[in-house]
Amino acid sequence: MTDRVRNTPKVSIILLNWNGLADTVECLESLQRITYPNYEVVLVDNASKGEDVKILREKFGDYIHVIQNDQNLGFAKGNNVGIRYALDKGTDYVLLLNNDTTVDPEFLTEMVMVAEADKGIGVLCPKMYQYSQPDQLLFDGGVKIDLWRGTLRGEPSQDNDQPVMETEFASGAAMMIRASTLEQIG
Repeated sequence: MTDRVRNTPKVSIILLNWNGLADTVECLESLQRITYPNYEVVLVDNASKGEDVKILREKFGDYIHVIQNDQNLGFAKGNNVGIRYALDKGTDYVLLLNNDTTVDPEFLTEMVMVAEADKGIGVLCPKMYQYSQPDQLLFDGGVKIDLWRGTLRGEPSQDNDQPVMETEFASGAAMMIRASTLEQIG
């Protein structure tokens, strides 16, 4: 292990797959280009039909750690399997990432930098853009929760230069959680 890796927090990226081989391959290929030095990819397969797990293991080898569920546990329980594994291995952060996303090579470096600058941050989300229209902002945290209706209100700001902001809502599509936060809330 190099000093650069040893001196950076470890991030466990949890990727949930259920019959989404093409999306998962594209997501993993984008993850292979990230610049952050200390991360692992934990692929949780929710009992996909077909050869998803075999193909992913052959294509990505040791780059991914595969956990194969014997049934579809759904989004929350499936991710919880990966989270438990990561916490047991001593990760500093868990990043839940939808398998139908692709990432910028710098996204994880930026997220860790923001989290490490303020130890009071428990959960972070990156800005997210439309896949088919990469200049169209999909999520930037600029929404509010309407507790009365149980809905979200507001729209992304479309300000690509907007600094880090506090938000009431974290999107499960790409959410990084400090391990100590997960241990505290369970």
